[in-house]
Amino acid sequence: MQNVKCILKRVDGSSDDIELNKVHQKVILGRGPLTQINDKRCSRSQVIIEINTLTHCVKLKQLGSNHSGLNGKALVMNEEKLLEHHDIVEVLHNTYKYKVELEGLSSTSNQLYGSQEDHE
Repeated sequence: MQNVKCILKRVDGSSDDIELNKVHQKVILGRGPLTQINDKRCSRSQVIIEINTLTHCVKLKQLGSNHSGLNGKALVMNEEKLLEHHDIVEVLHNTYKYKVELEGLSSTSNQLYGSQEDHE
């Protein structure tokens, strides 16, 4: 089986890379030490990113009440999106950006969660 992983790289370099590479690994991004975000507008649990290395899918879900973003487009609470290589996740809309780097994952593997159009 191919080794698959998702690396989240802070665009401004202000925090360490975050790597997801386990079967059903999840990471919550928000205000706190992992992201170095201190902005009170940002929830401690603003977004969750989940990788499924068995199905080769990575998805993003907004948890916080203030808008997060994906590639410049605002998300709303509980909205889910599939992530693709080089997407930009914005912990708060247009702020605190992470570039998504996928290794061993293909966008055609996203059928488990439906197509991108199903989530818009």
